[in-house]
Amino acid sequence: MKKALYLVFTFCVAMGQGRTPYKIQFAADEFDKYTSVGNLGMTITNYGILGNGWNRMEDGSIHPSCEYKQHTEIGREQIEHFSYAALWVGGIVNGQRRVSTAIVDGVFDSGDEGFELFAGSPITIRSSISSTTQDSMAKYYSPKAISHQDMICEFKDYGESPTDGGGIQGHIPLGLDIHLKAYAWNYSYADAFVILNYTFQNVSEDTIHDIYGGIWADASVANFNYTDIYTPGGGFSWSDNLNGYDESLDDAGFSRDIGYQYDANGDDGWAESYIGISALGSNIPGERLKTNYHQWAWTSTGNQTYPSYIMPVNDAERYETMNSSVQKGTGDDYTSEGYPASEDSWLFMISAGPIGSEHNADTTAWTLAPGDSCNLSFTVVCGLWGSGGEGNSSARRNNLIVNYDWAQKAFDGEDNNRNNQLDEGEDGNSNGVIDRYILPAPPPSPNMEVVVESGKVTIYWQEGAESFLDPISQEADFEGYRIYGARKTANDDLGEFSLLLEVDAEPYDGDSVNLVLAEEWDDINGNGQYDFGEQWDDVNGDSVWTDTYWDILYDYNNNCVYDPYSPDIGYNTGFDILRIKDEYGCYSEEEYPVGSGNFYQYKFENANIKDGWLNYYAVTAYDQGDPDANLESLESSIYSNRV
Repeated sequence: MKKALYLVFTFCVAMGQGRTPYKIQFAADEFDKYTSVGNLGMTITNYGILGNGWNRMEDGSIHPSCEYKQHTEIGREQIEHFSYAALWVGGIVNGQRRVSTAIVDGVFDSGDEGFELFAGSPITIRSSISSTTQDSMAKYYSPKAISHQDMICEFKDYGESPTDGGGIQGHIPLGLDIHLKAYAWNYSYADAFVILNYTFQNVSEDTIHDIYGGIWADASVANFNYTDIYTPGGGFSWSDNLNGYDESLDDAGFSRDIGYQYDANGDDGWAESYIGISALGSNIPGERLKTNYHQWAWTSTGNQTYPSYIMPVNDAERYETMNSSVQKGTGDDYTSEGYPASEDSWLFMISAGPIGSEHNADTTAWTLAPGDSCNLSFTVVCGLWGSGGEGNSSARRNNLIVNYDWAQKAFDGEDNNRNNQLDEGEDGNSNGVIDRYILPAPPPSPNMEVVVESGKVTIYWQEGAESFLDPISQEADFEGYRIYGARKTANDDLGEFSLLLEVDAEPYDGDSVNLVLAEEWDDINGNGQYDFGEQWDDVNGDSVWTDTYWDILYDYNNNCVYDPYSPDIGYNTGFDILRIKDEYGCYSEEEYPVGSGNFYQYKFENANIKDGWLNYYAVTAYDQGDPDANLESLESSIYSNRV
């Protein structure tokens, strides 16, 4: 949101007032929660707005609005992308076009037209990260979690009843309860996007026709280490951005349809990043879902150079914006893609529809009857500029495209052809339903302990990552560990982390285990059980049949533990230099601190450290990759156990 709104919201937050509806507050407004598990830090509220307007929290702290990368120590990569984004949802009721918006440009005061969604529940956080790990998200572990950080809340577009506009002048509600589930991951290949799944339930008495949902984005790509919005005269500008719409085809032949923005000149290398938004799918078949793109300059209701690029000012115009795309232009005033070539304070809107629960004969129109629900999913995705491309080229957008493709793969899950039907060969786990949000997973980051002494740092970690089963292949494909170190005052030119050591498994045919009966017998009838009258070797001489088994381990590498088969991949260093061993050379473990009950199987010493210097350390685990699936080796997050 532009500067005037920034000032008003700062005042409201400072006064502790927030966005209080005029009659009743159904749940406290929450604007201090953000996705923290990955590198895209995005504020999510329980009233339909994304981002925090770059306002400080009540305690003076600064949270990310839409920052990528939020966990890096490299200042040039700590880039913000929008002040606010927000949900718009529109439909036709009794012939009237209605649109409910969480926010619009040009409106500054809570209670004005545009602030039309009301909090219905607090934000619930869940995580699939096990409660046995040291990851900060482990405290939110839930078997119901979909991602590493689920953020779940409810809001609605009406007041005390589905026909009550909540005191918002001119607001005619659709009568929708809206359920948001936001998903974020910490995988290195999936930490640059957040998926937003909106479910719309019609709680009114009227049927809603042809629903469209959209994300309005007040984007401005900037790095506050370079241009400071919090300091008067800090050099920040809203008007040095350009937009575009990427309609390239992915590997499956589907159009990506990513609305995006970037800083026109990259601010001398400090803002070289893209923000993109795209619709991933809905409850209707993918080929029936139409994505639309619009952009306009902040509060622009007339533009002589770009007459089609203007702000919609009422529900009828907003609905028209959501169910159509802006007209492309030609000539010097336009980019090669057909969008304005002049820098400005551009906003953009990505919308998709029509959706509903029932359709007409040719599925071109959809309805949502009272009590029915439909859903629509978007992704917010970022990507640093790629190398090898001049200007706004596909090469420069490569990282954005790669990150988007992973978001789409996550959403699709088993629905490979995006038709919302479980087709032959798609039901990977044979449960009879489409499973979404399936991503290949690296082994988890090991639990670790760092011991600091004069001139030396010792890192201990546990072996649990080695038995991790990939969720797709259901195989244990662990390959090795990487140990990283970094100065807390990182040098941008040198990069954030230095690789201190990498070790991986040696090729090995694997130990074998034989299971034999403790007492053998002559199985006369061949039923595999001892029966009366059959002779057996009474090993222990007690004249009683002992139906037990012995495990015989053939430990070919003499390390006193069972080792499975390991293929010939990587450097084949083995783990001996790091494994803790006993006096006999057998693999063992150490308890640290003594009496804590925490046992570690690996130890690495970083010697000749200058006392008083602050350093980060991290240990990651990586897998073998899957050439058959065209998937490179995956590594756990370097930030997950960083200490």
